[in-house]
Amino acid sequence: MKLPGIPDDPRIIDSTGALELPPNVKRLLVIGGGIIGLEMATVFEALGVKVTVCEFMPGLMPGADPDLVKPLEKRLRARYEAIMVGTKATKVEALKEGIRVTFEGAKVPEPQVYDRVLVAVGRSPNGKVIARKRRASL
Repeated sequence: MKLPGIPDDPRIIDSTGALELPPNVKRLLVIGGGIIGLEMATVFEALGVKVTVCEFMPGLMPGADPDLVKPLEKRLRARYEAIMVGTKATKVEALKEGIRVTFEGAKVPEPQVYDRVLVAVGRSPNGKVIARKRRASL
């Protein structure tokens, strides 16, 4: 899914593009705190990237059991540069020095510049589809 107002720039990637693991990424913004966004954020953080997650909903992994998400979020907050829930990326600008993002929400920082922005919204896990196809082929 393409979010409105997001410029067409190779430094703005989706979860498929993130699999290429672009070099020289020091700061990454992940727009979307669902399962796929957090999975990619964890990979980049393990590679030494400073990761920020921006989630529009009031908590990470919307739809998941909050009792399971709570300890995960506590662990991730200790590792990531920032996790902003209840936050919307309202303006995304492609500049020479990076991608500048402006946020809207309760406790948001001033506009920030990132090396890459990963748009991880509008994707859904397809594990059930894969399992169904596998059973059908057996």
